[in-house]
Amino acid sequence: MARTVTKPWDPAEHLTSEDDMVAYLDAALALQRHASPAGDKAVA
Repeated sequence: MARTVTKPWDPAEHLTSEDDMVAYLDAALALQRHASPAGDKAVA
């Protein structure tokens, strides 16, 4: 099986509009809420 090659990804280099930034943060926070044992009750 071929090895997977990864490289660092800096969102600041790719998110150019405010809409892009909002979508990125919304997705990141949704993943955090999903992974949190407290679910939506978690407070950062």
